[in-house]
Amino acid sequence: MDNRKPVIVWMNGKKTKLKRTNTNNYLLDELKHEQAATVDDADNIEEEDQIPVYTRQHTLNSDENYSKKRKKFHNLKPIILAIMSAVVIGTFLGFLMINFFVGIDDSVSGSQNGGQPVSTVDDQDDSEDEDETTDNTAVKKAVPNMTAYVLQGGVYNQEENAMEVEKSFTEDGASTTIWKRDESYYLFVGIASTKEQAQKIAENYNNEDLEVYVKEWNSDEFELELTNAESDWIRSVYSHWNDSLQSVSEKEDIQVEKWNSILDSYPGETETLSLFFEGVKNLTDQMENADGTKMQHILLQIWHELDKLSI
Repeated sequence: MDNRKPVIVWMNGKKTKLKRTNTNNYLLDELKHEQAATVDDADNIEEEDQIPVYTRQHTLNSDENYSKKRKKFHNLKPIILAIMSAVVIGTFLGFLMINFFVGIDDSVSGSQNGGQPVSTVDDQDDSEDEDETTDNTAVKKAVPNMTAYVLQGGVYNQEENAMEVEKSFTEDGASTTIWKRDESYYLFVGIASTKEQAQKIAENYNNEDLEVYVKEWNSDEFELELTNAESDWIRSVYSHWNDSLQSVSEKEDIQVEKWNSILDSYPGETETLSLFFEGVKNLTDQMENADGTKMQHILLQIWHELDKLSI
């Protein structure tokens, strides 16, 4: 008879007494049973509650591209912010300056006019008065340059020598012009608008044993104190002079009536052009019965009189 006390254990929530001789066997059986249950539970978990496996949807290259783009944006971010800040600040300062200057203009206008509004009618009247003053006031105006081809009979240091040679041309029926420039005296016996036309005229003199040379002659642009009306009148003389030279060079009649019309429109507002006007008037009176050679002389003289105004 075994006098050892039984072993008391808790199994499945109940107190159970076990004999000491059966304890090891019983515990071993229970342990095996629990291991088997654990294995079954693990199998059930693997079959039923197995954690799903997720597949990677991106590659290392996409990660690198994303990283590069993010780095690029990170580098540009300060520049973009700086540009936006500059635009905002510039716009604000622009409006501020505009308001500032507008305020100054309003203040000055108000102080000059005693705070009273300015009359629009008065402004128009003042403007008309200024236009009238401008039209009647002589200011510096440009007289255009002129260019043509002349027939030169000689150039001399003294006027007496030029006048001596001039006789040989006048005795042969030619009309001459002595033009002083740069302390020299030029003897001209003809004029044409082109070099070819001048050379044809020169052949006639050479055939008469009168030696002449064709050369380009010009007068520079200069300024005169003229009113607007006088400036317009000078330009009309210049324009019709060129037309007349073209007609004479082509052996055509010139428009004497046009010259008379120009003389009639002379404004005569100042004394600047008075001598020139008288010279052109006397030369125009000679146009009625002038032949080709005489007309060349008249046009040369008009040009010479205009050039004298620059001295």
